[in-house]
Amino acid sequence: MKKTLIALALVSLPVAASAEVILYGNIRGGVEFTREGTSAQLKSERNAWGVVDYGSYIGFKGSEDLGGNLKAIWQVEANTSLDGDSFVNNRDTFVGLEGGFGTVKLGRVSTPLKQALDAQDNWEYDSRVLGLGYYGRFGQRRTSLNYQSPDFGGFNFAFQMAPGSNVHDGSRTDDGKPVFGLGLGYKNSGFFARYAVEYARKSTPAAGGLKDSHVHNLSAGYDANNLYVAGGIQYGKNVSPVGSTNIDIARQTENNAKTKEAQISAAYTFGAVTPKVTVAYGRADSNNTAYDGGRYLQAIVGADYAFSRRTTGLVSVGWLREKANSDAKNVNNWGVGTGVVHKF
Repeated sequence: MKKTLIALALVSLPVAASAEVILYGNIRGGVEFTREGTSAQLKSERNAWGVVDYGSYIGFKGSEDLGGNLKAIWQVEANTSLDGDSFVNNRDTFVGLEGGFGTVKLGRVSTPLKQALDAQDNWEYDSRVLGLGYYGRFGQRRTSLNYQSPDFGGFNFAFQMAPGSNVHDGSRTDDGKPVFGLGLGYKNSGFFARYAVEYARKSTPAAGGLKDSHVHNLSAGYDANNLYVAGGIQYGKNVSPVGSTNIDIARQTENNAKTKEAQISAAYTFGAVTPKVTVAYGRADSNNTAYDGGRYLQAIVGADYAFSRRTTGLVSVGWLREKANSDAKNVNNWGVGTGVVHKF
Protein backbone atom coordinates (compact mmCIF):
# COMPACT_ATOMS: atom_id res chain seq x y z
CA MET A 1 0.00 0.00 0.00
CA LYS A 2 2.81 2.39 0.91
CA LYS A 3 4.58 1.77 -2.41
CA THR A 4 1.32 2.41 -4.29
CA LEU A 5 0.81 5.75 -2.54
CA ILE A 6 4.38 6.79 -3.32
CA ALA A 7 3.95 5.94 -6.99
CA LEU A 8 0.64 7.84 -7.19
CA ALA A 9 2.23 10.87 -5.54
CA LEU A 10 5.10 10.85 -8.02
CA VAL A 11 2.65 10.80 -10.91
CA SER A 12 0.07 13.28 -9.67
CA LEU A 13 2.28 16.05 -8.28
CA PRO A 14 4.27 16.71 -11.46
CA VAL A 15 1.11 16.63 -13.59
CA ALA A 16 -0.33 19.49 -11.56
CA ALA A 17 2.84 21.54 -11.79
CA SER A 18 3.89 21.10 -15.41
CA ALA A 19 2.38 20.99 -18.87
CA GLU A 20 5.02 18.50 -20.00
CA VAL A 21 5.54 15.28 -18.07
CA ILE A 22 7.40 12.27 -19.46
CA LEU A 23 7.29 8.76 -17.99
CA TYR A 24 10.32 6.63 -18.91
CA GLY A 25 12.57 3.86 -17.64
CA ASN A 26 13.51 0.28 -18.29
CA ILE A 27 13.09 -3.21 -16.93
CA ARG A 28 16.25 -5.28 -17.27
CA GLY A 29 17.24 -8.58 -15.79
CA GLY A 30 18.56 -12.02 -16.52
CA VAL A 31 20.11 -15.22 -15.25
CA GLU A 32 23.77 -15.48 -14.24
CA PHE A 33 26.02 -18.38 -13.32
CA THR A 34 29.34 -17.45 -11.73
CA ARG A 35 32.28 -19.15 -10.08
CA GLU A 36 34.08 -16.77 -7.74
CA GLY A 37 36.41 -17.19 -4.75
CA THR A 38 39.58 -19.18 -4.07
CA SER A 39 40.63 -22.71 -4.96
CA ALA A 40 40.63 -23.53 -1.23
CA GLN A 41 36.85 -23.17 -1.14
CA LEU A 42 34.39 -25.94 -1.94
CA LYS A 43 32.61 -25.77 -5.29
CA SER A 44 29.35 -25.19 -3.45
CA GLU A 45 30.91 -22.08 -1.91
CA ARG A 46 32.28 -20.74 -5.20
CA ASN A 47 29.42 -21.52 -7.58
CA ALA A 48 26.30 -19.40 -7.70
CA TRP A 49 23.43 -18.88 -10.11
CA GLY A 50 20.17 -17.00 -9.97
CA VAL A 51 17.78 -14.48 -11.46
CA VAL A 52 19.31 -11.01 -11.15
CA ASP A 53 18.28 -7.42 -11.72
CA TYR A 54 20.55 -5.31 -13.95
CA GLY A 55 19.42 -1.95 -12.56
CA SER A 56 15.77 -1.52 -13.55
CA TYR A 57 14.36 1.93 -12.88
CA ILE A 58 11.41 4.24 -13.50
CA GLY A 59 11.59 7.97 -14.04
CA PHE A 60 9.42 11.08 -14.35
CA LYS A 61 10.65 14.33 -15.83
CA GLY A 62 9.17 17.56 -17.03
CA SER A 63 9.71 21.21 -17.80
CA GLU A 64 7.97 24.58 -17.81
CA ASP A 65 8.65 27.38 -20.28
CA LEU A 66 9.48 30.51 -18.28
CA GLY A 67 9.95 32.73 -21.32
CA GLY A 68 13.10 34.40 -22.56
CA ASN A 69 14.66 31.08 -23.63
CA LEU A 70 14.53 29.86 -20.02
CA LYS A 71 12.96 26.65 -18.74
CA ALA A 72 12.41 25.15 -15.31
CA ILE A 73 13.27 21.44 -15.35
CA TRP A 74 12.80 18.59 -12.89
CA GLN A 75 13.35 14.84 -12.71
CA VAL A 76 12.60 12.00 -10.29
CA GLU A 77 14.16 8.53 -10.74
CA ALA A 78 13.84 5.42 -8.60
CA ASN A 79 15.22 1.89 -8.72
CA THR A 80 12.57 -0.79 -9.27
CA SER A 81 14.11 -4.20 -8.67
CA LEU A 82 12.74 -7.26 -10.45
CA ASP A 83 12.15 -9.00 -7.12
CA GLY A 84 9.54 -6.36 -6.28
CA ASP A 85 11.04 -5.62 -2.87
CA SER A 86 12.52 -2.20 -3.59
CA PHE A 87 11.30 1.16 -4.83
CA VAL A 88 14.15 3.43 -3.80
CA ASN A 89 14.55 7.02 -4.91
CA ASN A 90 18.35 6.88 -5.13
CA ARG A 91 18.96 7.76 -8.77
CA ASP A 92 19.27 11.19 -10.43
CA THR A 93 16.59 13.42 -8.90
CA PHE A 94 16.77 17.19 -9.22
CA VAL A 95 15.21 20.56 -9.99
CA GLY A 96 16.93 23.16 -12.12
CA LEU A 97 17.04 25.80 -14.85
CA GLU A 98 17.96 25.43 -18.51
CA GLY A 99 18.75 28.16 -21.00
CA GLY A 100 21.31 29.55 -23.40
CA PHE A 101 23.82 29.64 -20.54
CA GLY A 102 23.61 25.88 -20.06
CA THR A 103 21.90 23.79 -17.37
CA VAL A 104 22.00 24.15 -13.59
CA LYS A 105 20.74 21.27 -11.45
CA LEU A 106 20.21 21.09 -7.69
CA GLY A 107 19.69 17.66 -6.12
CA ARG A 108 21.05 14.14 -6.43
CA VAL A 109 23.01 14.05 -9.69
CA SER A 110 25.56 11.71 -11.28
CA THR A 111 29.08 13.07 -11.00
CA PRO A 112 31.05 13.93 -14.17
CA LEU A 113 33.28 10.96 -13.29
CA LYS A 114 30.31 8.59 -13.11
CA GLN A 115 29.00 9.83 -16.45
CA ALA A 116 32.40 9.20 -18.05
CA LEU A 117 32.66 5.71 -16.53
CA ASP A 118 29.09 4.71 -17.43
CA ALA A 119 29.74 5.72 -21.03
CA GLN A 120 32.59 3.19 -21.19
CA ASP A 121 30.71 0.27 -19.64
CA ASN A 122 28.29 -1.15 -22.24
CA TRP A 123 27.48 -4.38 -20.36
CA GLU A 124 24.41 -5.47 -18.37
CA TYR A 125 25.43 -7.44 -15.28
CA ASP A 126 25.11 -8.09 -11.58
CA SER A 127 28.39 -9.96 -10.97
CA ARG A 128 31.65 -8.01 -11.27
CA VAL A 129 32.94 -10.81 -13.55
CA LEU A 130 30.51 -9.85 -16.33
CA GLY A 131 31.09 -6.09 -16.48
CA LEU A 132 33.40 -3.23 -15.56
CA GLY A 133 32.48 -3.25 -11.88
CA TYR A 134 36.08 -2.76 -10.78
CA TYR A 135 37.02 -0.15 -13.37
CA GLY A 136 33.82 1.82 -12.78
CA ARG A 137 33.78 1.56 -8.98
CA PHE A 138 34.41 5.27 -8.35
CA GLY A 139 31.22 6.42 -10.07
CA GLN A 140 28.81 8.10 -7.63
CA ARG A 141 25.63 10.15 -7.45
CA ARG A 142 25.86 13.08 -5.05
CA THR A 143 23.49 15.63 -3.54
CA SER A 144 25.10 18.64 -5.12
CA LEU A 145 25.05 21.72 -7.31
CA ASN A 146 25.76 20.77 -10.93
CA TYR A 147 26.42 22.90 -14.01
CA GLN A 148 26.49 21.60 -17.59
CA SER A 149 27.65 23.98 -20.32
CA PRO A 150 26.05 24.30 -23.76
CA ASP A 151 27.88 22.85 -26.73
CA PHE A 152 30.71 24.95 -28.16
CA GLY A 153 31.51 23.51 -31.57
CA GLY A 154 31.60 19.98 -30.17
CA PHE A 155 33.21 20.95 -26.86
CA ASN A 156 31.43 21.02 -23.49
CA PHE A 157 32.25 20.99 -19.80
CA ALA A 158 30.56 20.22 -16.49
CA PHE A 159 31.24 21.23 -12.89
CA GLN A 160 29.85 19.78 -9.68
CA MET A 161 30.22 20.68 -6.01
CA ALA A 162 28.86 18.53 -3.18
CA PRO A 163 28.97 20.23 0.26
CA GLY A 164 30.74 18.28 2.98
CA SER A 165 27.63 18.09 5.14
CA ASN A 166 25.75 16.38 2.28
CA VAL A 167 28.60 14.01 1.47
CA HIS A 168 28.94 12.95 5.11
CA ASP A 169 25.25 12.56 6.01
CA GLY A 170 24.64 15.99 7.53
CA SER A 171 27.67 16.01 9.82
CA ARG A 172 28.54 19.63 10.72
CA THR A 173 32.08 18.60 11.57
CA ASP A 174 32.59 17.62 7.93
CA ASP A 175 31.39 20.90 6.41
CA GLY A 176 34.94 21.67 5.33
CA LYS A 177 35.26 18.46 3.32
CA PRO A 178 33.39 19.03 0.04
CA VAL A 179 33.78 16.93 -3.10
CA PHE A 180 34.42 18.61 -6.45
CA GLY A 181 33.92 17.17 -9.92
CA LEU A 182 34.93 18.41 -13.36
CA GLY A 183 34.23 16.99 -16.79
CA LEU A 184 35.50 18.03 -20.23
CA GLY A 185 34.14 16.54 -23.43
CA TYR A 186 34.41 16.67 -27.21
CA LYS A 187 32.27 14.97 -29.86
CA ASN A 188 32.27 15.39 -33.62
CA SER A 189 31.45 13.10 -36.56
CA GLY A 190 31.42 10.02 -34.36
CA PHE A 191 34.73 10.74 -32.65
CA PHE A 192 34.65 11.57 -28.96
CA ALA A 193 36.97 12.25 -26.03
CA ARG A 194 36.27 12.77 -22.32
CA TYR A 195 38.24 13.76 -19.27
CA ALA A 196 36.74 13.63 -15.79
CA VAL A 197 38.15 14.16 -12.31
CA GLU A 198 36.73 13.95 -8.81
CA TYR A 199 38.52 15.50 -5.85
CA ALA A 200 37.54 14.85 -2.22
CA ARG A 201 38.79 17.16 0.55
CA LYS A 202 39.69 15.18 3.67
CA SER A 203 42.80 16.81 5.09
CA THR A 204 42.91 17.90 8.72
CA PRO A 205 45.50 20.19 10.33
CA ALA A 206 46.47 17.49 12.77
CA ALA A 207 49.47 15.32 11.93
CA GLY A 208 48.52 11.94 10.56
CA GLY A 209 45.22 13.14 9.11
CA LEU A 210 43.79 11.62 5.97
CA LYS A 211 45.08 13.01 2.70
CA ASP A 212 42.82 14.30 -0.05
CA SER A 213 41.66 11.68 -2.56
CA HIS A 214 41.32 12.19 -6.29
CA VAL A 215 40.54 10.08 -9.36
CA HIS A 216 41.21 11.00 -13.01
CA ASN A 217 39.73 9.28 -16.07
CA LEU A 218 40.55 9.90 -19.73
CA SER A 219 38.74 8.12 -22.57
CA ALA A 220 38.44 8.43 -26.34
CA GLY A 221 36.91 6.53 -29.21
CA TYR A 222 34.61 6.36 -32.20
CA ASP A 223 30.87 5.61 -32.20
CA ALA A 224 29.20 5.79 -35.62
CA ASN A 225 28.41 3.74 -38.72
CA ASN A 226 27.60 0.60 -36.65
CA LEU A 227 31.10 0.64 -35.11
CA TYR A 228 32.03 1.37 -31.51
CA VAL A 229 35.66 1.43 -30.37
CA ALA A 230 36.76 3.08 -27.13
CA GLY A 231 39.57 3.01 -24.63
CA GLY A 232 40.10 4.56 -21.23
CA ILE A 233 42.80 5.02 -18.61
CA GLN A 234 42.28 5.82 -14.93
CA TYR A 235 44.50 7.00 -12.10
CA GLY A 236 43.59 7.25 -8.42
CA LYS A 237 45.53 8.73 -5.49
CA ASN A 238 44.86 7.96 -1.81
CA VAL A 239 42.01 5.61 -2.70
CA SER A 240 41.13 2.03 -1.86
CA PRO A 241 42.96 -0.66 -3.84
CA VAL A 242 41.77 -2.49 -6.91
CA GLY A 243 39.54 -5.46 -6.26
CA SER A 244 36.62 -3.57 -4.72
CA THR A 245 33.37 -2.13 -6.08
CA ASN A 246 31.15 0.93 -5.52
CA ILE A 247 33.79 3.03 -3.79
CA ASP A 248 33.12 6.57 -2.54
CA ILE A 249 36.44 8.42 -2.54
CA ALA A 250 35.10 10.83 0.09
CA ARG A 251 35.15 7.95 2.58
CA GLN A 252 38.55 6.48 1.71
CA THR A 253 41.01 5.87 4.54
CA GLU A 254 44.09 4.96 2.50
CA ASN A 255 47.07 7.33 2.37
CA ASN A 256 49.89 7.04 -0.17
CA ALA A 257 47.98 4.52 -2.27
CA LYS A 258 47.87 4.72 -6.06
CA THR A 259 45.79 2.82 -8.61
CA LYS A 260 46.38 2.61 -12.36
CA GLU A 261 43.80 1.06 -14.68
CA ALA A 262 42.89 0.79 -18.35
CA GLN A 263 40.17 -0.70 -20.52
CA ILE A 264 39.46 -1.09 -24.22
CA SER A 265 36.13 -2.06 -25.77
CA ALA A 266 34.80 -2.72 -29.25
CA ALA A 267 31.45 -3.59 -30.84
CA TYR A 268 30.02 -3.81 -34.35
CA THR A 269 26.37 -4.08 -35.38
CA PHE A 270 25.37 -6.56 -38.09
CA GLY A 271 21.66 -6.05 -38.67
CA ALA A 272 20.02 -6.93 -35.34
CA VAL A 273 23.16 -8.50 -33.79
CA THR A 274 25.92 -6.59 -32.01
CA PRO A 275 28.96 -8.67 -30.95
CA LYS A 276 31.17 -6.90 -28.41
CA VAL A 277 34.32 -7.40 -26.36
CA THR A 278 36.09 -5.66 -23.46
CA VAL A 279 39.51 -6.13 -21.86
CA ALA A 280 40.49 -4.34 -18.62
CA TYR A 281 43.53 -4.24 -16.34
CA GLY A 282 44.32 -2.58 -13.03
CA ARG A 283 46.97 -2.56 -10.31
CA ALA A 284 47.64 -0.84 -6.99
CA ASP A 285 50.77 0.48 -5.27
CA SER A 286 50.48 1.18 -1.57
CA ASN A 287 52.45 1.52 1.66
CA ASN A 288 49.99 -1.01 3.05
CA THR A 289 51.43 -4.46 2.26
CA ALA A 290 47.93 -5.95 2.35
CA TYR A 291 47.16 -4.04 -0.87
CA ASP A 292 50.54 -3.30 -2.48
CA GLY A 293 50.86 -5.06 -5.82
CA GLY A 294 47.19 -5.99 -6.01
CA ARG A 295 45.95 -6.33 -9.56
CA TYR A 296 43.28 -7.69 -11.87
CA LEU A 297 42.97 -8.72 -15.52
CA GLN A 298 39.56 -9.09 -17.10
CA ALA A 299 38.04 -10.10 -20.44
CA ILE A 300 34.36 -10.12 -21.47
CA VAL A 301 32.79 -11.24 -24.75
CA GLY A 302 29.14 -11.27 -25.69
CA ALA A 303 26.44 -10.10 -28.05
CA ASP A 304 23.18 -8.14 -28.05
CA TYR A 305 20.19 -8.97 -30.23
CA ALA A 306 17.65 -6.22 -30.98
CA PHE A 307 14.18 -7.76 -31.03
CA SER A 308 12.79 -4.25 -31.55
CA ARG A 309 13.72 -0.63 -30.90
CA ARG A 310 12.80 -1.10 -27.25
CA THR A 311 13.60 -4.73 -26.45
CA THR A 312 17.08 -6.29 -26.55
CA GLY A 313 18.30 -9.77 -25.65
CA LEU A 314 21.86 -10.33 -24.47
CA VAL A 315 24.41 -13.00 -23.65
CA SER A 316 27.89 -12.59 -22.16
CA VAL A 317 30.84 -14.62 -20.87
CA GLY A 318 33.40 -13.11 -18.52
CA TRP A 319 36.74 -14.05 -16.97
CA LEU A 320 38.45 -12.19 -14.13
CA ARG A 321 41.85 -12.98 -12.63
CA GLU A 322 42.74 -11.05 -9.48
CA LYS A 323 45.14 -11.01 -6.56
CA ALA A 324 44.96 -8.98 -3.34
CA ASN A 325 48.68 -8.11 -3.14
CA SER A 326 52.07 -9.03 -4.61
CA ASP A 327 52.42 -12.04 -2.27
CA ALA A 328 48.93 -13.43 -2.83
CA LYS A 329 48.03 -16.13 -5.33
CA ASN A 330 46.04 -15.39 -8.46
CA VAL A 331 42.33 -16.17 -8.22
CA ASN A 332 40.48 -17.03 -11.43
CA ASN A 333 36.76 -16.23 -11.62
CA TRP A 334 34.37 -16.69 -14.51
CA GLY A 335 30.72 -16.30 -15.30
CA VAL A 336 27.98 -16.61 -17.93
CA GLY A 337 24.90 -14.44 -18.21
CA THR A 338 21.87 -13.97 -20.42
CA GLY A 339 18.99 -11.54 -20.11
CA VAL A 340 16.52 -9.07 -21.60
CA VAL A 341 16.28 -5.27 -21.50
CA HIS A 342 13.02 -3.46 -22.28
CA LYS A 343 12.91 0.34 -22.43
CA PHE A 344 9.77 2.45 -22.14
